[in-house]
Amino acid sequence: MNELEHAAALLRVVVGRPEAARPQSTDWDAWVWIARRDRVVPLLYQLVDVVATDLTDEQREEIRQLQGATLSRCVQLEHHMIVVAGLLADHGFRCAVLKGGATAQLDYPDPSWREVSDIDLLIDPADRSAVLGLLASEGWMQGYALPRHHEQFTHAVTLIRDRMELDLHQRIARRALGLRVPTRELLDSSVSFEIAGSELWALDDVDRMIHAALHMAVARGLDRSLSSVADVLLAADQRSHLAETVLARAEWWRVRPLVESAVRDAYAAAQLDVHPNWVEAMRRPIRRRDLLVERAYLSDARSPLVTELAYLRLLKGWRNRWDYVRGYFATNADYAAQHGRSGFRAQARYVLSKLGWRRP
Repeated sequence: MNELEHAAALLRVVVGRPEAARPQSTDWDAWVWIARRDRVVPLLYQLVDVVATDLTDEQREEIRQLQGATLSRCVQLEHHMIVVAGLLADHGFRCAVLKGGATAQLDYPDPSWREVSDIDLLIDPADRSAVLGLLASEGWMQGYALPRHHEQFTHAVTLIRDRMELDLHQRIARRALGLRVPTRELLDSSVSFEIAGSELWALDDVDRMIHAALHMAVARGLDRSLSSVADVLLAADQRSHLAETVLARAEWWRVRPLVESAVRDAYAAAQLDVHPNWVEAMRRPIRRRDLLVERAYLSDARSPLVTELAYLRLLKGWRNRWDYVRGYFATNADYAAQHGRSGFRAQARYVLSKLGWRRP
């Protein structure tokens, strides 16, 4: 049995169709390896629980132990998420829980089905500096240095405290995609949910689906985890009745082709036919699109240069474009120490190599 069949079986668990490949004692190590690498230990636990296998008692105990450790970590992250969200609310800052922290509670049959590896919160870009200052006063430290002047351009900043990782997002996706989907509209449409008696906020059903699809579409190869694919598959299958609404909103933001690509890829990864509602909705012609963004993120040979050009085109004003570009070439002491590069020439060589340029 190959890795694609393992992945399909794990993905089909989320839509209640685990009749594909099943774990056996002889290939158990491969199943565990995939589950741990792709952060879907809970799906393997559920698969073992619902299909007949010849697993040994030791192998069954192994998945129970892995599930227990995974959920223990998730509970710790939830605790910090509730504290941080409450702190922001007390100071008048809006935030919405993103990714697994929200989908586990709102989309999966039970929160224990979704592994969460960090905390993801979306804030208004206008609040970024104040929120970072507030969290710094509470002991949250920035996990890595950004290029100079790039605080306003990055889609998220990673903060660390007590072995917990908090990704503070000012946009839901990197570069051009983040500018295509306006953060304030997402926060305005957010919905409340509750964990342990505490009120939190998440993107609404349609925006959560679009975010999951964009997150999956941008990632490729080893960067695309099965947990991200499972989020899209589950949302697409659960909310197939909203297919036209999802695609209409995505088209308004000119990202519909990426959402469609993610939906098709998620069903293909699970070795399932795309739901008829999505097939029908995708037949409607696309009238609003961004061809440069599509080339940047959907091309078979993705080019970092095209990705940067798509982003620069959407930045408002030449001053912002200049600040963004020069930030890559002007390093500060923290950045130089963390990345092992200092000075214009060293940074220029790094930037050019990332854009695909090689010295002849």
